[in-house]
Amino acid sequence: MDNKKQRHIYYLKHKKYIDNKSKKYYINNKQKVLDYHKLYYLRNKEKIKEYQIKNRDGINQQRRIYSSKNRKKRKEYRKSQRWKIIEARCKAKRRQNLGFNLLYENIIKEKTEFHHINNKDVIKIPKDLHRLYNGKDVSYHRHFVNNLIWQIYGDYSC
Repeated sequence: MDNKKQRHIYYLKHKKYIDNKSKKYYINNKQKVLDYHKLYYLRNKEKIKEYQIKNRDGINQQRRIYSSKNRKKRKEYRKSQRWKIIEARCKAKRRQNLGFNLLYENIIKEKTEFHHINNKDVIKIPKDLHRLYNGKDVSYHRHFVNNLIWQIYGDYSC
């Protein structure tokens, strides 16, 4: 039997012990491990990218399996305080470059939200209207909502 098979058999027999030992090492040497992984990635970036491209279908399949198995865990995590902090940080980072120059005072009496017509200027519009074209693509959202705003306010360029 070659060395690789022997190591694999040993690992299968002692999996719990090895996993516990690895976890303890990670806890005691967290920064060292993170630095090692960062350095490894920098040195092997091309190799990693090639692997990801070559095995894209398998990687996506593993992600789908993981998502379906851990749906409840992920749902609970999104309710946690830690997730809320992470989400707020991501949203704040995206909004760093957005200004807040209010063009018109609120002339609408229902619930309103602020809409950026460009990176500097905002207008208060009805909440339902603002959420009508929500999605990940900001330019799509902005284009369609700006057209609707133009119909309500007329020319809003100042």
